[in-house]
Amino acid sequence: MKSNLRSAMLCWRRLVGGVGLLVGLCLGGAVWVHAIQFNSEERLDLPTQNVISDSWYAAAQEMQIAGTLQYDAYIAASKIVFQGVINQDLCLLTQEGLLSGVVGGDLRAVGDVLKISTRVHESLVVVARDLRIENNAYIKEGMAVVAQKFVFTGTVLGKADILGGDIELDGSMGGDVSVRGKKLRIGPNARIDGLLTYYSGQPVVLTSGARAPRMKWINTSLDAAKENWWVSRFGKLSVDIFFGILFSLTFLLVGLLLVWLMPSFTQRFGVAVQTKFWPSLGWGLVLLIGIPLGIVLLLISILGIPLALILGLLYLGGIFLARLGVAYWVGALIFSRSQNKKPVLAFLTGYVILALLSFIPVLGFVMNWAAIVIGLGALALVKNTPLPTGPKPASVPVAPVPWEQPQPQPLPAHPAAPMTAKSLPRISPGAKVKRPVRKTGKLKAVKKRSTPVSSQRSRAKVARQSTPKILRSPKRR
Repeated sequence: MKSNLRSAMLCWRRLVGGVGLLVGLCLGGAVWVHAIQFNSEERLDLPTQNVISDSWYAAAQEMQIAGTLQYDAYIAASKIVFQGVINQDLCLLTQEGLLSGVVGGDLRAVGDVLKISTRVHESLVVVARDLRIENNAYIKEGMAVVAQKFVFTGTVLGKADILGGDIELDGSMGGDVSVRGKKLRIGPNARIDGLLTYYSGQPVVLTSGARAPRMKWINTSLDAAKENWWVSRFGKLSVDIFFGILFSLTFLLVGLLLVWLMPSFTQRFGVAVQTKFWPSLGWGLVLLIGIPLGIVLLLISILGIPLALILGLLYLGGIFLARLGVAYWVGALIFSRSQNKKPVLAFLTGYVILALLSFIPVLGFVMNWAAIVIGLGALALVKNTPLPTGPKPASVPVAPVPWEQPQPQPLPAHPAAPMTAKSLPRISPGAKVKRPVRKTGKLKAVKKRSTPVSSQRSRAKVARQSTPKILRSPKRR
């Protein structure tokens, strides 16, 4: 738990250090930041007896450091002389620097002219125009160098990666060495224990006394000729057409996957272009010009380099998606009056139209950049664009129907048949008649006995005798 907390605090300090360094560069003056105290000076000196027990962020015109820093140091200066001790990492941005002393962690430096004789306990990463690593320099781990002119006479124990123009190696190198440059010279004091791999069109200049037992030269001029033999055979126009077809197929495949997997996003994209055309054009111009400027500003700071790379990848992806979205919008505009709208068919149609227009010399160039600008702006506005809704059905006017009072219908003329003696049921003497059982409340039904009926009076008498007193109706007077 403590180690995680310490690493989190260390990352936070480095982030704040990068922000403070960038602010110091933008101000152009001298800013000395210790903890949360800010001082402004043209020249900044840190004497030998000074000990700073916190991360140190500084920017000045001229700087000389001879004291001790317990934690990381983030420094920006036009000219710097370092002779002190830093127990952790050193991040440096300078025009001219003379570095000695001791760095307990990593050393990261960007400058114009640098001379380094520092004892680095971890790795070294340097980008410079003219770089010289002196005899007293000692690098315990690895080294990565990008320089137009590079001279190495120090000692490195780990792997070394070098990219530059004129390169001279005259020191001790304990690991594998990879060199990509225009010229390579190995001096008499060079001791390379690992494998030296050299990528160049010119051979290695190996002086007497140099020791490099394992060396591999890869002639890049022959490789380029092998790679481009079919260019000379088939012609440049055929190669351009081939790569154009390959890029078009890739563009088409990605667009179809986008329309199929994210139909709502593509529909909102088309709506954003159609309903917010002028805002999309304005935002597209801002993003097309502003993002590269932001990448350049981020590259000034050491901590801003990863952010610049991420922003550059997002920028290229946005340009690619911008063209896809405009192609879908063109197709959707053509099929706007169709009842059965198919997103895949709309994208294919728009893609074919843009592809045909791109073959026209001047108009194709203008259309491609217009699609990129409008698509970038619409991509920025697509989040606040609602999904398209279908048209409402047109209301059909209905004529009012006059109300008429219903007329009474006459009854059917079927007079009731007169009751005659034949229509009445005939009861023969001596027949048995079952009378219904009457139920009231919780009284149980009484089973009646069948009694021969001879006349109306006898039937009434039998009924009164068999019915309970409660159920008997009062006698009529």
